[in-house]
Amino acid sequence: MEKQHDVPPGTMPEIDDLKLEPEMSVTKDVDLGQMLGMDVTPQQERKVLLKLDLILIPLMGICYMMQYMDKLALSQATLFNLREDLDLQGTEYSWSSAIFYFGYFAWSWPSSYLIVRLPIAKYLSASVLVWGGVLMCHAAAKNFGGLMAARFFLGVGEAAIAPGFALITGMYYKREEQPARQAAWFFGNCVSTVIGGVVAYGIGTIKVNAIESWQLLFLFLGAITAAISIFLVILLPDAPQKAIFLTKTERTIAVQRTLKNKTGVMEGGDFKWNQAWLAVRDPQTWFLVLYTFSVNLCNGGVTSFSSIIINGFGFTQLKSLLMQMPLGGAQIVFLLITAGVATAIPNTRILMMIFNTTVSLVGMILVWKLDEDNQKGRLTGLALGAVFAVNIPLSLSIISSNVAGFTKRSTTSALMFVAYCVGNIVGPQFFLSSEEPHYPTGMKAAISGLALGAFFLICLYVYYIFENKRRDAAYGAPSELTEEEERMQGLSNKTDLEIESFRYANKLILHANAAVHGSLTAVMQEGCTDSALRSGLVNMQCSIEGSYQHVRDLYKLYESSKLPLYRLLCSCRNLEQFVESDKMSVQAAWEACSKTDTLFILVCSVFCWLIIPAVGLAYSGYSTRYNSLASFYPGLLAVAVCSIQWWMLGYSLAYGEGNSVFGGFSKIFHIGVLAEPVGSIPEILFSEFQLIFCATVCAIAIGGACERGRLLPLIPFIFLWCTFIYAPLAHMVWSENGFLANLGALDFAGGTPVHICSGATATAMSLYLSYPLFRSKRSPIRTPQHLILHKPHNTLCQLLALIIIWNAWLAFDAGTTLALNFKSVMAACVTNLCAASGALTWASLTYYETGKWSLDSTFLGAIAGLVLITPSAGFIDMTTAVGFGVLGASLGRQALRIKFTKRAALLRWVDNGDTFATHCLGGFLGTIVTGLFARREVAAYDGSTIIKGGVVFDGNWGQLWIQIVEAVIGFVWSFGGSYVLYALVDCVPGFEVLGTDEDIIAGMDASQMGESLYAAQWEGEEDYHPFEGVRL
Repeated sequence: MEKQHDVPPGTMPEIDDLKLEPEMSVTKDVDLGQMLGMDVTPQQERKVLLKLDLILIPLMGICYMMQYMDKLALSQATLFNLREDLDLQGTEYSWSSAIFYFGYFAWSWPSSYLIVRLPIAKYLSASVLVWGGVLMCHAAAKNFGGLMAARFFLGVGEAAIAPGFALITGMYYKREEQPARQAAWFFGNCVSTVIGGVVAYGIGTIKVNAIESWQLLFLFLGAITAAISIFLVILLPDAPQKAIFLTKTERTIAVQRTLKNKTGVMEGGDFKWNQAWLAVRDPQTWFLVLYTFSVNLCNGGVTSFSSIIINGFGFTQLKSLLMQMPLGGAQIVFLLITAGVATAIPNTRILMMIFNTTVSLVGMILVWKLDEDNQKGRLTGLALGAVFAVNIPLSLSIISSNVAGFTKRSTTSALMFVAYCVGNIVGPQFFLSSEEPHYPTGMKAAISGLALGAFFLICLYVYYIFENKRRDAAYGAPSELTEEEERMQGLSNKTDLEIESFRYANKLILHANAAVHGSLTAVMQEGCTDSALRSGLVNMQCSIEGSYQHVRDLYKLYESSKLPLYRLLCSCRNLEQFVESDKMSVQAAWEACSKTDTLFILVCSVFCWLIIPAVGLAYSGYSTRYNSLASFYPGLLAVAVCSIQWWMLGYSLAYGEGNSVFGGFSKIFHIGVLAEPVGSIPEILFSEFQLIFCATVCAIAIGGACERGRLLPLIPFIFLWCTFIYAPLAHMVWSENGFLANLGALDFAGGTPVHICSGATATAMSLYLSYPLFRSKRSPIRTPQHLILHKPHNTLCQLLALIIIWNAWLAFDAGTTLALNFKSVMAACVTNLCAASGALTWASLTYYETGKWSLDSTFLGAIAGLVLITPSAGFIDMTTAVGFGVLGASLGRQALRIKFTKRAALLRWVDNGDTFATHCLGGFLGTIVTGLFARREVAAYDGSTIIKGGVVFDGNWGQLWIQIVEAVIGFVWSFGGSYVLYALVDCVPGFEVLGTDEDIIAGMDASQMGESLYAAQWEGEEDYHPFEGVRL
């Protein structure tokens, strides 16, 4: 390809020899020579990236949140009698909504010009200030004309925000970083629907004689928006070179790190008309424009009429405002999923956009076709119908990464937003006032627009594939550039049509690399006769980077392992990294594993799996006859959902490479998780063993919903809980770079991730069921003051659970060593001793008080001992283990008394599974006493573990405080996060977490299960009545 500057390889260009064009200029705050020559370490780059994320993303996210809240305010104001007060007739409301986009349309092209000519940050700040002031002027409208004027100028004020933020994202972030950042600031759009509904509801409850509720709504939102502009003008930089929160060196790094995008860096300069013309004649521009127009036929109607549509479902005016929250909730969920996939799997943005558009298409069909009395179904359909909106950051990121040249990129953005305006102008016209509130014509138009949108996205996807192949055929594989040439090309401000090496990002192929292409070809010529392999090489060419020798190594690995090459390639995006991490073939890696240790952990995994149904047996025995099967079944849901989640995300988030809290996405779908040893066992077996930990914790935790909670909501809750609660906590405690692990916390088998987490989660669920907030709160008397306490109805279930859990927990703690050695033997012995002393202590205290022995007391005592020994099984001796059992049983028995107190009854305290006393408080106690009694000598029994020890034996007082910090963080993370997730699930129509009064009275087996453990009740048998003595 043509070179900008002839610089001999391996030499540095002299700054005086570089004749920079205006668009390549950088400010005096950046030394161009330093930028081209400096070597940036990953630590320096991460520091700069963190600063950018902490400043830019919150600024843009909050601003974007307010933008959508302000647009949504008109729809909300209709429920506060806006139409009646302004005497809007016929289609006047539709036009008052559409006129906003006339202002948007009128200013979109001048805005694209001004973004190039003016300092972008100052221009955006002024735009925010203008739109905030105009929004406040809405309150002064007295008639249709006044409202139209205010809406028009509101569109003018908001026209620059979305394209401006897209350009800023492309200016500061690399291609692979952009989807996540676009999604991050667009997240404000999704949150705005949730927060906006609450804000409007709150304002609706305020009664002021001098002002109407809709006027107060506009004044409040406008004032907040204007205040945000002050923060923008101070903190938002015009270019990386002028970021006040970066040092001079960091500004240089910020510019340098984005040069390989080949999309140009520019802080100001002339508008290049040739680039504008190239944008107009580029097919990808029109596919994006037509897609934008089509889907916004739906957006224009849904945004403007959503409040009226929801009100037409049968909700009251104020409740209709709250019912807008599920729309935002659906967008949040799909944004996290699709943005996560687009970030983890490069260049899948268009596929995710097609997926979101199709989901919205299905949702709008549900709204159109479902019966009018199907309130939940139609609201669910409307929530799904709003999902297409999360495509906005993905489509804008396509512009940032696939459209090169600053002016061409800004022109394409402007054309897309012209289409956005036209679609939103046309869309509301199909919502005829005579068809209120169901709007069948509007529904048909929305469905047609979404179908066309999906079609144009497919066309764009096919075009990118065709164009990349055409360029390869016309220009050949692009030549490999030196690092200096790559940087200079990034500064050149040429368009994607002018850069011959540019390839569009549309699948798992980002950029061609001639060296790799030649290597692949050479390998094929050296005897690769497998047609499938040859096809795979052709399809996957240039998806990796490496030398000829690296490609030969990969081919040899293919031959020795007999694995599909596509799978090997997809398991790592960088061949050099692949060769470094997987030097051996799968068979060679397996040979490196210890067969004895592998068999030992495999047997331990099988035994540990039995804990999950055993926990269900325990809960079944604790429950009443009418809830026995419904109390057992959640354990099976736990192992099923956790297995899928662990394969998809959980293992990667817990044990992948990442930061100190999250493990990242390097191992999603178990990519690359095969036979490479972890210690002396295959990594896939290590993952399976850790999955059982996750499922066990989940099975214990969801006991908080026994006898009251519905089963269906547990499925999404378990998936979310594994993703956001357990996996990060396990990463913090057990991963090499985890926050608590680096702090020095001692947690052998899970005092915090297992017991504190499960107990805190169960407590959060139980508390929420006693005080439901959202869809489960249907009447002032939703639940009784308390559930009358009852004895276990089936001691056989407890007996079986005791036998299984006691034995399986020996494997649980012994297997944590991940090898068969003396330490694993010691862990099993101390675990057994602690459980035995705990069982005997609790049973003896009960006998002392009642004069009778109790299986229930024996069971709880053994559990208390097992809980206390879990974090310390690899760190204490046998004598200490006996003392731990006595301590755990004694304190656990006292803690269990809490639920029998009058105060607990008044607080509706329900703990049918005794998870708070045994697991939460027991785990808290076990974590802390580990800091007291851990011994360096015992920890070293495996021959490799070195710790500082605890207070008593090694005089390490610091360990005690570390253990306390671990326990507190574990409880706060688990309790707070689980409560929020359970509440979010409760917001979704059809997923109410609390059973109805009738279901709870009859027993959850009758309403939730199709079977029962008991064929019939014995005649005359007295059984527990959950609401006995309570007036319903």
